[in-house]
Parts: sequence; C-alpha cells; structure tokens
Amino acid sequence: MDALHVAAAISVNAVELVTNEKPERSIHRTKSIQVISIWSNSNTS
Repeated sequence: MDALHVAAAISVNAVELVTNEKPERSIHRTKSIQVISIWSNSNTS
C-alpha cells in the first residue's frame, strides 16, 4: 500500500508526502519524493 501512495503522489507531481507511518518504516526509504512523518522523535519507541 505504501508503494501505491508514493506512486500516486509522484503522478500528481507532489513535492512531499505526509504520512502517519513511523520514520523507521519502509516508506521513508524512497528517494523519489520527500516523505514526512507526523510522528515526532519522542513518540517512537
């Protein structure tokens, strides 16, 4: 599902993708678009 979200964002020429996925999740490894998480460092454990 993450790949579909990234592909959709790229297809509409988005500059960034905002997600609720934690920063250690695979969606953050993409180089095609900047991925921003709503999780702060203090929320991850």
